[in-house]
Amino acid sequence: MSEVNGRIWVDPEGVSALGDRYADHAVMYDDYLRRLQALRVQYADAWGDDDMGREFSQKFLSGLDNLENLVGGVKGSLEYTAAGLRESGKMYREVDDDARTAGYKMGHDFSNLSVTGGGSAAPLEPRSGAPLEPRSAMPLEPLSGTPLGARSGTRLEARSGTPLEPRLSEPTLGTPAGSLASPAEPLLPTTNGLVAATPAISSYVERPEFRTALVGGQPLPSGFRLEALNPMPDGTTRVDANLYDSVSPVVYTSVTAPDGTAIDPDGRQFFLVKDNPHADPLAAGYRPMYVGYTADGSATPL
Repeated sequence: MSEVNGRIWVDPEGVSALGDRYADHAVMYDDYLRRLQALRVQYADAWGDDDMGREFSQKFLSGLDNLENLVGGVKGSLEYTAAGLRESGKMYREVDDDARTAGYKMGHDFSNLSVTGGGSAAPLEPRSGAPLEPRSAMPLEPLSGTPLGARSGTRLEARSGTPLEPRLSEPTLGTPAGSLASPAEPLLPTTNGLVAATPAISSYVERPEFRTALVGGQPLPSGFRLEALNPMPDGTTRVDANLYDSVSPVVYTSVTAPDGTAIDPDGRQFFLVKDNPHADPLAAGYRPMYVGYTADGSATPL
């Protein structure tokens, strides 16, 4: 039975601080890139002009290219995550401030309410209009018919019998019926076959080449898989976040085959996900948590 619930408690300052830490790591990887570029400038032509020197120089530069792609991919992921966390922290803070302001305003408004007493009623004014004209009465004519004659009845004779004597009854102990009565509960209106509407989630495509794909030049982490989600009519994608231990949109990061060929999502949006083994959407009491993602990867709870 699933124990996943549908509530999230967020500390806006903590989310923003986490984004700052990701940004600090991105600065470190930016420094790594500058060092690699310095190595390229220093040793690109340092291996001689003979065949062996040119061959070694080519392999050296190819190795630097791979390192730069690797470090650049990690740097891009860190910068994207930092920007997303900072923006999310800002949004959470604004929502929290708006909620507090609305709560204070409602408390102030309700405190000013007072019970009004009875007042004088407005006098009724006669309605203006044309007066009704009197009409002459129509005399009623007697209806013709056959008069009903009286019928002779049968006289009832008294029968002899034993008269009933009055008896004194004994009082019985009991509970008054009023004490057993329970207050009636109001009837709730019912609807036939109507259930609460829930947001639809995006369908996804998972092709064989996704299993060996490189995201930012790196293979998929253990337990993760790559999905291509179909967008909704409004251009967003929607998921049930409780079905995953981790779900991240892949934006601003390359998705390629092992040979470096770019993988086309065909108008879909790539997501890197890790399934939640404890989630059971068919279990009683399961509560989904729907989250929508825009094309730039911004998440919005639904």
